[in-house]
Amino acid sequence: MRNILLAFCCCAGWLPAAVTISIKYPVPGQELGMIGEASGAASTTTGTIVSVEARIDGGAWVAASKAWISAIYAKDLSPGNHTFEVRATDSMSNTASAGPVTFTVFHITADCNHTLVKTGVYCEKGVTATNSGADVITNTFADGYKAGDLLITMIGSMNRHVPLTGSEIRNSAGYAWHFWGTQSTLETDDDLVHNALWWTIAPAANSRSDTITITHPDGKQHSGVHPHHFGSGRFMVMGTLVYSGLGSLSGPGAKAYGWTGYGKPNESGPYPVAVGDVAVGFCWGAPTRPVPGTRWKTRLMDISRPFMMVNDWVADSSTANARCESNPEGFTTLAVAFHPSAPH
Repeated sequence: MRNILLAFCCCAGWLPAAVTISIKYPVPGQELGMIGEASGAASTTTGTIVSVEARIDGGAWVAASKAWISAIYAKDLSPGNHTFEVRATDSMSNTASAGPVTFTVFHITADCNHTLVKTGVYCEKGVTATNSGADVITNTFADGYKAGDLLITMIGSMNRHVPLTGSEIRNSAGYAWHFWGTQSTLETDDDLVHNALWWTIAPAANSRSDTITITHPDGKQHSGVHPHHFGSGRFMVMGTLVYSGLGSLSGPGAKAYGWTGYGKPNESGPYPVAVGDVAVGFCWGAPTRPVPGTRWKTRLMDISRPFMMVNDWVADSSTANARCESNPEGFTTLAVAFHPSAPH
């Protein structure tokens, strides 16, 4: 899996015509996420705007909204420089264009494959899944777990006003799961996204394939739900990380929600931890990377946006704050910490 950042390096201006169009976002030099939101303004003095189109690297023109807004899906672009252009046409066939804007694609790979976190603690493996057509989602580990492995599972569900309660999870091996908690975007995104987190410790070695299943409590459309948000089955993302060398939960953890934006990352805290604990933060809302300079490491990200990113940090102070750079939108963050399972 890879995470991709976009750095836009120049701005576009107005072109003389009956139709005028400009690019407002991205801000020149701004780094954006795997889905980069481009937007601006289009107007005409001779009729109405009938189309706005955008293209990358001089390729085929793709329709954007007349408003206008366009998404740049960078996950399939190669590393290096690319260009973005936009054009508009009015009802009298007048046209105008803006750009090209130059941006750069970077790739960052999540790291959890028996990766040393601190002495005696490893991020052993992780897996993600997305599901946009059912109310059940699964993560499977073909080779099971070692005795004492810590499993942390999280889900993001686009199902307004239908929170997860804790009883939705099970796995083939029949472990007892601890429900840490749930969070929603509340008023930020019309209470659209609900997230939850569970954890358990493997009581014994299990070399058989194990599937972790979450069934949403209600995937049907509810009174007041926007027609485009049909319950949990509309879109779910699930991730599980497996750590060795970690034991009991440390402190209360933290939840947060709010609005992100350029220079305004989503964040969880601060929340209390003990020095030497491993803090784990789950960011939802198209995060792109941990905030630079904070020494959080990316261990898992889903493959679709990333809608979810999971980072960890070995605490060297009594507080932690899981922070992720993100595209401008509503976010939620769930953050916990675990004590090492043995002295080091």
